[in-house]
Amino acid sequence: MILIRLGAWVVLVLCAVFLLTTGGTYPGIASIEAHVIGQIIAIGVLGTWSVVSIWKPAWRAATPLLLPIALAAGAYLLSGLFSQRPRLSFEPLLAGLGWALAYPFLARLLADGWFRARVAVVMTAFVAVVAFGYIAQVLVEWWNWWGLIGRFAIPPLRPSFVALWLGSPNLIGTTLVLLAPLVVTIAWTRGRQRGIAVVLGLAAALAVFLSGSRGAFLGVGVGAALAVALAALRSGGIRSPVASTVDRLRARPILALPVVGLALVGLALTPSLLARFAQGGGTLRLDLWRSALKIFAEHPLVGAGPGTWVQLKVAANPPGVPNLILPHAHDMYVQAAAEVGVVGLLALAVLAFALARRLWAGWRSPDRALSFESGAVLVSLGAFAAQSVVDNLVNLPMIVVILVAIVAWVDGGLTRVERDATGATSAVAAGSGR
Repeated sequence: MILIRLGAWVVLVLCAVFLLTTGGTYPGIASIEAHVIGQIIAIGVLGTWSVVSIWKPAWRAATPLLLPIALAAGAYLLSGLFSQRPRLSFEPLLAGLGWALAYPFLARLLADGWFRARVAVVMTAFVAVVAFGYIAQVLVEWWNWWGLIGRFAIPPLRPSFVALWLGSPNLIGTTLVLLAPLVVTIAWTRGRQRGIAVVLGLAAALAVFLSGSRGAFLGVGVGAALAVALAALRSGGIRSPVASTVDRLRARPILALPVVGLALVGLALTPSLLARFAQGGGTLRLDLWRSALKIFAEHPLVGAGPGTWVQLKVAANPPGVPNLILPHAHDMYVQAAAEVGVVGLLALAVLAFALARRLWAGWRSPDRALSFESGAVLVSLGAFAAQSVVDNLVNLPMIVVILVAIVAWVDGGLTRVERDATGATSAVAAGSGR
């Protein structure tokens, strides 16, 4: 049995590495070979799990989110069937249905303690590689830049548009905004790993800042506000967590040094930050949104079909503005409206509400670690929802697998808690009966 688990784990790690470093990035979605490999992975992993779950009922998904996911998948399928460009919608449709099946698989996998512990290690390692790797890459680019200008000057953010292997600095920010809060929380709740949690948190925050992603900055602001609100709800008011933090800093002022250091770095790079915000791009985004809304107005019920915005945007481009070909509309919501229509938006709203309820149940769980992890995922999703107003990154498998994984982490953990509580209740009832 242990050999089977180890073999399955090795396969899953290799698949995750492919999606997170090659097939799921901007270079990956431009590669036909990466698409084919990704489809083979999806068919192999999800197909094997489906067969095993028929043979062994214990491996069937137990998440209460199955019905909302099925509803959203049905709306997506309906939009694909009535697509204005059926051939263009075929592959995005299959991908969407594949992710709908991937979620219950991951939720079931993460309800297993053996796999759960190992997934935590992989997530932590990935955050560390992205955060420290990007900081190192930026420092190298700054050193080269200072050499070119021949003097010291305040360096720019996102120098040379470097982004490790991801293809865009925006993905550095999005990846860390999504995954770092959960990873830091997991390390913090382990007690002995709090030093690792602090270091990872500071490195992730610095890397997000250096990425110069304005969407990520917006997400961090909303996520921070949501984190304060959750802390206030837990402690009965905003003053309580603030006072508690102040007391800790008074008792051990050395704890404030890393945060002060990070703040000083941010202050020193303020001119670079202002220059990044002065680069514009708002007019282009408005033009892209107008084209998406025009497509939505022409196909309001079920939309124009998954993946069709890229092609239909050419004819829907507002008159008198540059007709640029871009991979997405720089707004997840207006592009979703254009591609899946009112029916799809309603189904997605139902799914979002169900997800929020499930995460809220995790936040209110008596399991302290799971409660904090649920709060971290709520913060991440709130930040991602805010960033998605000016970006649309769900066309990237890397981002989608992170989204699915962090929600499934809470869902699977909550399933374990509920299962243990049910078992304990049954044992008490049996003892009373005897």
